Amino acid sequence: MSTVLKDKNRGLSHPQKSNPFERRRKAYADKPLSNDPHAQNPVFNYKTFLRCEFCGSRKRFSNAWKLYMHFKCHHSSEPSLLSVIRKIADAIIGEMK
Repeated sequence: MSTVLKDKNRGLSHPQKSNPFERRRKAYADKPLSNDPHAQNPVFNYKTFLRCEFCGSRKRFSNAWKLYMHFKCHHSSEPSLLSVIRKIADAIIGEMK
């Protein structure tokens, strides 16, 4: 029985107490809010209710990053893509302050 338990613990008598990710630098943690589209940007992860203005009112998105990815996949030929998403991000920044 003791050999089985020792094998399950892989020779460690105590579980690991440190978190290997606690010293990892987080993106946008020490930067001011920006309207640059990025998956880890807190402005684009802010919980909102957005609609695609190119599709009409049937498509709804819970944050700006999902809307941005929808724009990139389905409306990549639109010339005003980046200006529209930056305008939305500026509105979110105004709401967050």
